Amino acid sequence: MALMTARYANRNLNDTDRFVAVQASQGRPRYPLGYPLAESLRLIAPSRRLFGMDHDEFEVEYRKQLDVATMSAIRYELEKMQKKHPGKHLVLLCFEDVRKEDDWRHRTMFGKWWAERTGEFVPELEEPGKAPKKKLVQGTLL
Repeated sequence: MALMTARYANRNLNDTDRFVAVQASQGRPRYPLGYPLAESLRLIAPSRRLFGMDHDEFEVEYRKQLDVATMSAIRYELEKMQKKHPGKHLVLLCFEDVRKEDDWRHRTMFGKWWAERTGEFVPELEEPGKAPKKKLVQGTLL
């Protein structure tokens, strides 16, 4: 499966011949996007009760939420999307700029969780014109 993550503001998502924008957050952007939100995967959107938690507590609780949603249910939904958009990358979206040192969010945690269970790495879609401020590591395949 061709999975990636990004923030809603990533202009590479305008390339709808290559990328399918998938809402993976509770809310949608209130600003105009240069691309359509083609799909939504609410199964991986963090519960509102997790908002305001520190990084470690959030990750523990978010992983529990993903485990309850189940790997098979999440894979099923993603496979349905992939069939609707053959040959394209499904890009799971949220708001935060994870290139900033203090910005972390659930999409990178989901990428680690997914890689640990499937062996499939979920890269962050690079943003045009900006170099990352930190290296993103979403999981290991060891």
